[in-house]
Amino acid sequence: MPSPPVKVMLPVNPALQADDSMLTRKFGHEVINYYSGTRLNRYSFLRADAAFLRRAALAPAACYVALSNLSAVAVDKSQLATFSFDDVKRLIGAEPAIALDEKTAVAQFDSTRASPLVVFLGLVDGDISSTAAADDKDTVEIESTTHGTVKAQPYFAVDVTPRDSYKEAAEAFQKSFEARGLSIEANPRAMTLLPEHASIYAQARSMIDWNTRNRFCAGCGSRNLSIQA
Repeated sequence: MPSPPVKVMLPVNPALQADDSMLTRKFGHEVINYYSGTRLNRYSFLRADAAFLRRAALAPAACYVALSNLSAVAVDKSQLATFSFDDVKRLIGAEPAIALDEKTAVAQFDSTRASPLVVFLGLVDGDISSTAAADDKDTVEIESTTHGTVKAQPYFAVDVTPRDSYKEAAEAFQKSFEARGLSIEANPRAMTLLPEHASIYAQARSMIDWNTRNRFCAGCGSRNLSIQA
């Protein structure tokens, strides 16, 4: 006798909970795989706009996701921790490298001095833990150079692994978030992140992993400079 079919119950993505389209009524909600389905808009066409990135990075509503050795800093096994710019300023600097235009970044680049990697993940309309539209406090109007004003909440990922010349600053940052009850989830297999938190973590981890594994030029051995990360 054949076994009964296994019914897989996947959580409904918050972005689709209010969906009442004809297809949804007929076939049910779209299946979105775990670690995917993020609402983050990467805004690729604005990554060369240094002024836009600076405004986004320094915005009061900006959220920074921290990874140490590719492991997420989390509130618990289901929620990522997010930090403000003021929280990470001592680590990444008052004027983070991501906010420099390409010409300035190349001119100021010093291969003997390392700095924490900061990646612009994108913008989201609201708080990732909420299915409702964002309150005004969760969004900010960010003016771009040539594409008008964008109203959303910026998200960044920062590599807080203690290494190189910023080891002490990274260790101090780790002590500060541990004092707040946050911790590094060193075993991703034991995590049960909420779907949108998982998708943001996956994007942050993949980008930081690539940059970490390609820190030096394969031809000359010099340290690489990541532009428009």
